Amino acid sequence: MRKQISVVIFGRNVGSDLIRTINTVNNAVERLSELSYEIIVVDDGSSKKPIALEIKNLPYVREVILLKNTVGISGAILEAVKACKYDNVLPVPGHNMYAEEAIVNVSNLVNQGEIVIGCRNNLALERPPVKKLASRILRDLYRHLTFYYVGDIHGLILFRKQDLIDYLQPNGRHTNAISVVTPVLANGGRLIQTVAPINVGHDERPSRRVTDSIPHPRNVLYILGALKTARKTYKNSHRT
Repeated sequence: MRKQISVVIFGRNVGSDLIRTINTVNNAVERLSELSYEIIVVDDGSSKKPIALEIKNLPYVREVILLKNTVGISGAILEAVKACKYDNVLPVPGHNMYAEEAIVNVSNLVNQGEIVIGCRNNLALERPPVKKLASRILRDLYRHLTFYYVGDIHGLILFRKQDLIDYLQPNGRHTNAISVVTPVLANGGRLIQTVAPINVGHDERPSRRVTDSIPHPRNVLYILGALKTARKTYKNSHRT
């Protein structure tokens, strides 16, 4: 089976970090000579002039989608998935979060499982303290409620395109991984995991805002709802 991936780069008001992300993806995937890939960029209704207009001619950028209104991470990814021509989709945040090694490690495992998770192995070094704690709590809660062997529910995840179409909730905010990973694994999907380091100095990125270090109360509510649904899905899968 040929190795093919659609890389979806999403973001809002990420500025020049978007170009850095595209360059990181291109540099990483070029190290995998047997892999065919495309890049779909989706701008989630940036309030500033979207730099996405400037990157249409960068290598492997097949399409740039500019949403008029902000729909959230899940909604933006779903819009991009409609344009993907390959059956494997790798959503990548556009604020230059992941290092080349992360993209290489995850992409290299395409076709080996229904879900490939790149676990952030240096999260403790490259994450603001409050968000680091929130990520740890979310990971442990998810593991306790459902599949204990999932290492990082918000890591860099390679999905099957159809699974995103079937399970991703448009209003899911930061629950996109939970809403897709849970039913895929509950239905017997195979999980493969690797390491996905965050870029050194990510916390000093140009697009960073002060509020980025604090989990939004609205997202906390979305996550609690997603965890409740995930628990129900897990329990139902073990009754059958």
